[in-house]
Amino acid sequence: MSQSPIDRGASDSQDILWVRRVQTGDTSAFRNIVDKYKNIIYTLAYRLCADTNDAEDLSQDAFIQLFRKIDRFDLKRRFFPWMYTVAYNHIRKKNMKKRLSTVPFDELTEVIDTDNPAERRAVEDAVLAVVNRLNDNHRRIFMMRFFEHLSYEEIAGALNVPMGTVEGWLFRAKNKFRTLAAECNILDALRVYWGKDGEKK
Repeated sequence: MSQSPIDRGASDSQDILWVRRVQTGDTSAFRNIVDKYKNIIYTLAYRLCADTNDAEDLSQDAFIQLFRKIDRFDLKRRFFPWMYTVAYNHIRKKNMKKRLSTVPFDELTEVIDTDNPAERRAVEDAVLAVVNRLNDNHRRIFMMRFFEHLSYEEIAGALNVPMGTVEGWLFRAKNKFRTLAAECNILDALRVYWGKDGEKK
């Protein structure tokens, strides 16, 4: 469920207060940021690596990176889009090479019966590999919509862009995803997993 404008404004204000405290030397305030966003960042990391242990390590690394960069944050901006982008880029950079090098595309051409847990995991790995081949903008919005299950309104708020921009980006991201999936010969398997409209079942 998306936040109301009042709730979102209050949340943004609290974030800025914590960031200001960190920037002025009260590093203990960073714990509040970690506590508030740790589940979101862990989920992001898990969706990118599909391994609980790796996701834990990656999410911790992401918060370390956030702490190192927080002095650069402009207090006039919204914190969540900046934080999410920094964390996403850091996690993706650390994980992408490993993920792309371990997905056996040739073995996925016959994966149709995704009721089988092992086969479903193979399809999920393939999805992540294809997503990692999208450009940065398409990848980010694709993850927010289909992996974080954010609404169009929530994505627009997080990225500080109009709703129409989100719709256009997502339309192009889905088309590019389908093209890449077809090139990898896994489109039929992904149709079973995601359905015809690209909405994950």
